[in-house]
Amino acid sequence: GLAVVGEEQMVMGKEGEVDEALYQGPEYTELAEDLQESITAYVQNECGVTSDVAAFIAMYADYKEQVEYVAWLKSVKSMVS
Repeated sequence: GLAVVGEEQMVMGKEGEVDEALYQGPEYTELAEDLQESITAYVQNECGVTSDVAAFIAMYADYKEQVEYVAWLKSVKSMVS
């Protein structure tokens, strides 16, 4: 089956920041099971997102987060030293 990547999805503002004032919607896992199944079927059948694609997205998101974290650490190091 298709895994939903990240239970936390946020609405981004114009500047790329999270706009906490905007309604973020319910958690996927809190939706009715038949609705979850329908969303999964839509994503798989209409959008072509397979479990392999979902796994790639999850791994790439982890990779990108790590790259950004390392860049942030370097930035902090340069400010401190």
